[in-house]
Amino acid sequence: MWKLQIFVCVVAAAILRCSEAALPPSCTFDNGWCQWRPLINSRGFTWHLGSNSTRDRLSGPDGDHTTKYGNGSYIFIRGHDGRNSSIAVVESNVDVTSDLQISFWYYMNGVGIGKLTLGKVENGAKTVLWEKQGRQGPSWIQASVNLPRGSYVISFSATARLIYGGDLAVDDVEIAPITTTTHAPTSTLPPSRKLPFACNFDLGPGACGMDLIPSIGNNVGWNITSKTFTHLGYTYIPGDSSGQKGNYLLLNNWNLGENGDAAQIVSPVLQNAGVACLSFKLYQAKISSGTLSVYQRLLPSMELVLLSEEAKKSSRTPPEWKTVMITLRNSKYFQIVLEGSYTGYLGSVIGVDDIKIENGDCILTTTSATTTLTSTQQTLPTTTSSLQSTKLTESIDTTTTQSTTTTKSTTKVDTSKTSALTSHTPEVKSSTSSPTEANNTAGRETTAIVLGVCLPIIALVILSVIVLICKKDNGSKLNSIQNQKKIRKEEKNPNDNIEMTTKDDNKDQVAVTGFRKLDT
Repeated sequence: MWKLQIFVCVVAAAILRCSEAALPPSCTFDNGWCQWRPLINSRGFTWHLGSNSTRDRLSGPDGDHTTKYGNGSYIFIRGHDGRNSSIAVVESNVDVTSDLQISFWYYMNGVGIGKLTLGKVENGAKTVLWEKQGRQGPSWIQASVNLPRGSYVISFSATARLIYGGDLAVDDVEIAPITTTTHAPTSTLPPSRKLPFACNFDLGPGACGMDLIPSIGNNVGWNITSKTFTHLGYTYIPGDSSGQKGNYLLLNNWNLGENGDAAQIVSPVLQNAGVACLSFKLYQAKISSGTLSVYQRLLPSMELVLLSEEAKKSSRTPPEWKTVMITLRNSKYFQIVLEGSYTGYLGSVIGVDDIKIENGDCILTTTSATTTLTSTQQTLPTTTSSLQSTKLTESIDTTTTQSTTTTKSTTKVDTSKTSALTSHTPEVKSSTSSPTEANNTAGRETTAIVLGVCLPIIALVILSVIVLICKKDNGSKLNSIQNQKKIRKEEKNPNDNIEMTTKDDNKDQVAVTGFRKLDT
């Protein structure tokens, strides 16, 4: 009997698991994870259940999507844990047998926001169904994605770009049949301006319709000023970009700003029928000046697209007002958002001036300096050829002078060659743009050739004289040594010399007497 009861329980549990797997993983996360499973990687970067606000004051929502500041919950990642391109994954199994869609709300607002991806894994193959990257604005945004049929694993994957300001959240996930009825969205757009748009802040940002939004807690913000910004005797920004004492925007610490605090410059709603170009002047004094992120908010979807991030990368380049040009996305209605990020270090200041948005692609204008540089580069080959011909003439003249000391016939041939080359040299020099400079250069080349030839000869002569002197000294030393040896021998054996002389005398006497005997 007890075996039958166990069998019934096992079958019931299997049926329950199958029914749970077949149910769509809709979840508000108010009562836990439902059928979603957070995965923990080797670095501990994963999804968490949260309520109210996250620990990072620079990112994350203040509460869940449904109850706002009530007792509701949501799932989120801590950007501080997302180092070295770590990916946090939460997943669930689905069995889609009809036309279904998944809808969810996401919150992505912070300078360190990375990427949020909705994907599926079926038979080992991964497919991206939906994806957003970067800051999307300080509000919950809904997304809906149609699901393909089949049994597979569906997942949310998230990354963080920075260790601060990178908390993002997801809430109220629902899988339901695809709605076929569509409602025309109500237009809530404020009045828009047609391009072109320009603002140099000389009349204040309000005159251009620009909004200056400080950071959370009003710690860092944009100030409008015309003064030179200095601190402890160091000039960080010398004034506006025109140098005419006009106004510009300065990102500065208001009240105990910290690393990651960000303030925004938001343009009015602009209207355009095609491609547009954004340009502005940017001043970043040091590497610690911070980052300026450029966004385009597409309307009415409110999607925030990161276009560029500007930062000073080298301390060797002198600080100056530089022009930034960015081609915008094609959108009929949009806003431009310039977000300055404060680093908290000394010199964390950013200057912005002369914002312009015009129709058409961005085209770099050719300045007079560039034109001069191009024309100079074109004349360089001619100048080089003239110098080479001058150098050749000088070398031939040198060889001609040397050959004159040997034979007269060689001198005549070399002189004719030299005259021929010399007659051709003025034509080459006339092709250059600066004859005086070419003559000076030729003179320097001649001097270099003379020094290069004469110095080794002089060094060789000096070396030869030194060798001769050394040999002469060595010879005199050898003679003196030999004389000293002879003197020492004579001092040691004086009798030998006397005997030798007497023997020689006797021999002479014998020889003489011998001859005399023969004569007689």
